[in-house]
Amino acid sequence: MPRPLMPEDFVYGFQPAGDPQLSPDGSVLTYTVTRTDAESGKATGDIWRSSVDGSDARPLTHAKQGIRNGGARWSPDGAAIAFTSNRSGKSGIYVIPVAGGEARELTTHAQAVHDVAWSPDGKLLTYTTTFDPENPDEEDRPDGAPPPVRVTRRLDYKQDNRGYLNDARLQVWLVDVASGDRRMVTRDPVDHNHPQWSPDGQTLAVKIPNQNGMCSQLGLISVATGSTTRIGREEGTIGVWSWSPAGDRILFSGDTTQTWQTDWFIYDSGKGVVKRLTDDLPVLPDAGFPTIAPPSQPVWLDDRRALVHAIRAGSSGLYEVDTKNGKTTLVHDWRASHGGLSMDDEHRYVVQGHAGMESIG
Repeated sequence: MPRPLMPEDFVYGFQPAGDPQLSPDGSVLTYTVTRTDAESGKATGDIWRSSVDGSDARPLTHAKQGIRNGGARWSPDGAAIAFTSNRSGKSGIYVIPVAGGEARELTTHAQAVHDVAWSPDGKLLTYTTTFDPENPDEEDRPDGAPPPVRVTRRLDYKQDNRGYLNDARLQVWLVDVASGDRRMVTRDPVDHNHPQWSPDGQTLAVKIPNQNGMCSQLGLISVATGSTTRIGREEGTIGVWSWSPAGDRILFSGDTTQTWQTDWFIYDSGKGVVKRLTDDLPVLPDAGFPTIAPPSQPVWLDDRRALVHAIRAGSSGLYEVDTKNGKTTLVHDWRASHGGLSMDDEHRYVVQGHAGMESIG
C-alpha cells in the first residue's frame, strides 16, 4: 500500500537528473544525477550517459560521498567531455575522452567554477569564477584567523545564495585544453555571466548585471584583449541571447527598462545597431534564475529562424522565432516545467530537463 510522502523523502529519497546535453551527432545524451546522504547531509553528483532514446544508461563518473561532478559539455567534434568537479578539494575543470579513459584535470580554483563552454575549434574552454582583488592568489585563511573585515562600498555587497561579496565578482577565464595554461580575460568589478563564443572564436557574449541584478546589459568581450563593449541601455534588461550562424547578429530577449516581461531584439554586430523586434511578446523566454539555473539559450536553426524555450501560463514550450520580424510560433507545449535547451548539430533532436506532476527532474 502506498504511503504518504514525508519531508525527508524530498531531500534524501529522490535522485533527480538534470542539465541534459546532446552530443554533436545526436547519438548520445549526458546528464547529471544528484543524491543527498541522510547521515552526512552531503550532496553527491555524477555524470551519466545514455543513447538518445534513453537506453544503455550508465555513469561516466563514480563520485565518492560529497563529491559533485556536473556541468558536462561536449567538445565540438564529440570526442571529449568537459565537466566541473570538486574531487581534488577545490573546484576544477576536467576533460574525459568519450572513447574511454581517466578524466584529466585542466585547472582548479579555490571557489566554484561555472559556465564552462568550448571554443568553436575545441582548443580552449571559457568559464567564470569569482575573483577577489583582495585575494588574487586565492590563498586560504590561516587556521584560527578571525573572519575577514566586511567593507561595503557598493549596492550589491551581498546577494541571495552568494552571501557577502565585498568586491569579489564573477570574471571570465580561458584555459588551454592541451596545456592547461589559463588566463583571466575580464577585470571590470562587475559580474560576467554565461559566456557564449562567437562562431569565429574571437568574441564572447556575456550578461553583465547592474543595480544589484535588477538591470543588465549584454557584454561583448574580445578574447584577445579582454576589452568589453556593452550593448543595451544601462537601465534595461537582458534575458537570453545567441549568435547567428555567421556571427553577424545576436538575438536576445530583454527590454530598455527594468521589466520582468521581455521582448525580442536583434543586434547587428557590423553596424553596431540594436533593433526591437516585438512590443508585446506573449511568452517569456526562459532566462533561468540567478545562481540557481542558467538561461535556456536560443538555438539558430538557419540564418533566419531560431528555436527558443519560453513560458506561457506557467507551461514550458518550444517556440520558433523569426529573427527578421520577431514572429514567435508555438512548436510544442508540454504542460510541465522544463529547463535548458540542447540540440544536435543537424537540429534533429531537442533535449530538456522535465518536471511535472508525474516526475521530479
